[in-house]
Amino acid sequence: MLFKKKNSAIPLKPALYTEKIILTSILDNIYPPGSVLPNEKELSKEIGVTRTTLRETLQRLSAQGWITIKHGKSTIVNNYLQTGGLKILSTAVKHANNLPEKLIIDLLEFRYGVMPNIVSLAVTNAPDVVLNYLKKASILKNDAKSYTDYDWGLQQMFVTNSGNSVYSFIFNDFTSLFKILAMEYFDLQKSRDASSDYYQKLYHVIKHNRGEIEEIVKKAMNGSIEIWMELKDE
Repeated sequence: MLFKKKNSAIPLKPALYTEKIILTSILDNIYPPGSVLPNEKELSKEIGVTRTTLRETLQRLSAQGWITIKHGKSTIVNNYLQTGGLKILSTAVKHANNLPEKLIIDLLEFRYGVMPNIVSLAVTNAPDVVLNYLKKASILKNDAKSYTDYDWGLQQMFVTNSGNSVYSFIFNDFTSLFKILAMEYFDLQKSRDASSDYYQKLYHVIKHNRGEIEEIVKKAMNGSIEIWMELKDE
């Protein structure tokens, strides 16, 4: 049996369960890009769902760009890292525990590229909102969950006040991914210390020298990438 069957605390509906099994196997490289999926009869039996449910799921994954279905021929796994769009990204982050490490780093680098501008726009549009949120950092509990919740709230606040709705569409899809990865990241005291320092510096430059905002954010985003890579190398 090549497909990994996943246990869930909350039972999934057949279609969602089928999606989870197939995508987990793709993301885990059990079925890498270019490989062929078993035929419908074998696949439905292996996963334990009806062929109707399987067919509907495969059609949905095909529409998103994960696979290519050709009538009378084998179903091929696409090279989703090269050809995928926002639909693939949105679906992939639901399965954060199985994302390839390269994709996680790519997402962190994407954040490095866009967050400085987002923060700058938010400060320009709503400086008092930003400052009031940053003040809350001084009373954070020194644990992973507190930092995870605060940091995600901070990023959402920046995005909401940036004035650009496209940023909201993109970042809304990252919620589940961020919370899973951030709990691991903020489990390190080093990560919590680095973020605490970032919150303080950002508050200071907003109050006294806004010309340094983007540089402060860039350094913090780059630092988080370095810490994450150290964490994965251990």
